Amino acid sequence: MNNLICFGLTLLLVSCGSNEDNDSSPLVADVNNVEFDYELAVDSFNRCKLKLANEDQRNVNVDLFNNIIEKYPQSAEADSSKMYLDSIEIYKIKADKIKDEKLLNVIKPLRVEYDKFEEYTWYYDKSTPNYSNKNYMYLYVGLSGGEGDYSGTPNLRVKIQYTADDWLFIKKYTILTDDEKYTLVPANEELKSDVFGGGKIYENFDQKVNSYNLSMYEDIAKSEEVEIKFDGNQYYDTRKLTEKEKSGIQKVLDFYNVLIGD
Repeated sequence: MNNLICFGLTLLLVSCGSNEDNDSSPLVADVNNVEFDYELAVDSFNRCKLKLANEDQRNVNVDLFNNIIEKYPQSAEADSSKMYLDSIEIYKIKADKIKDEKLLNVIKPLRVEYDKFEEYTWYYDKSTPNYSNKNYMYLYVGLSGGEGDYSGTPNLRVKIQYTADDWLFIKKYTILTDDEKYTLVPANEELKSDVFGGGKIYENFDQKVNSYNLSMYEDIAKSEEVEIKFDGNQYYDTRKLTEKEKSGIQKVLDFYNVLIGD
């Protein structure tokens, strides 16, 4: 298939040479057409070539090739564009199959909870506690739709549960990994606190994970030792993350990375 892609792309690049060398090309004849810019076409071909060289065919804009086929159906460029689109389709079918196989593997260690009212499905590591009466840190993923529907945009989140006999009124979390120090300062809406029946309190932090701090959780999962400090108004507390917590974070990251195609 790679030979087919490269051959089709070579034809495209050869056909889209300079204006002086290709005066008879139907593309060159319409170089000033506002609906089809020749230099833009060549630039698009080159960028597609770079993506292919990196074995990355995701998010390739195929409109250009469809336009060539529609506007110049008898041209060599149209033939090459058809070959290119065929190879893209083959790639997508293969990629979807590989993704489905990967999902089957990474979904096994996860617990699935469906919210029928919101039509939303949440995915947790099976070791994650169901309630807030345990000190624990974990990641989880939300997707719109029912179980097995992975077409939506994944919502990756982190939750840090703290429970004790007395309030800290947590203002900041400091996390030490093997090599780094991180700080999380929660917004008011990201904190939730209450009292259990036996007098125990809990203070929970729940936040959406973004591209800025995703690497922090990857570091936490891979570190030998991770310690977290809970800074309150006057007092603080510390504890070390367990192997089960780090393993659970990694399993959810594995699931998330398959969903986003990494």
